[in-house]
Amino acid sequence: MQIGKVQDLDIFGDTLFVATKYQGVYIYEIIYDNQGIYDSLQVLYENQEWAVGKDIERIYYSSTDQLLFAIDYNNNTYLGYTKFLLNDEEDYDDLIQNSCGPDANSRRFFINTSNTNPEIYVLYKCFETSSQCVGDPYSYVSSTTFSPLGGSLYEEFSLFGDFSVSVHPMPRSSVTVQVQHPHICGAYTLHPC
Repeated sequence: MQIGKVQDLDIFGDTLFVATKYQGVYIYEIIYDNQGIYDSLQVLYENQEWAVGKDIERIYYSSTDQLLFAIDYNNNTYLGYTKFLLNDEEDYDDLIQNSCGPDANSRRFFINTSNTNPEIYVLYKCFETSSQCVGDPYSYVSSTTFSPLGGSLYEEFSLFGDFSVSVHPMPRSSVTVQVQHPHICGAYTLHPC
């Protein structure tokens, strides 16, 4: 099975989560033979239409929240409940885009699931040798906290098909930036490192 350039993997139990450069996210069930030896992979989820224009770099599955997180090379994090991704109903079959960060160069992310609601921490880096950063290389972290308006995060998503978030950057300049979707992300201030 050809899925293009694989960027990252995550595994939970017998489920494999795959991030690809140009073909999106795949979820597989790992099939073992009756002696417990790997036999094959069965596709549980794929959506190449959703993947158009996305360069998925990293993937993470939170078994605590049953949420799948992904990040692309630009500034977007994506997330979705596996319950909706894996069912056969027409509902929330794509990962939801959260573009609350700066404009480009996300490299890594960490998901904190130890609190009531998950938090995403994203490392942004631009190297001196990059044509985007000549004379102005940078490295900083931004965090996104999920803040349901009422009830649980799952209940809110089931009702609205989206997430309420608060963005808390910890970056490099003292400029206030208004993001594109103020009802979701709000405004945030970038502070010197």
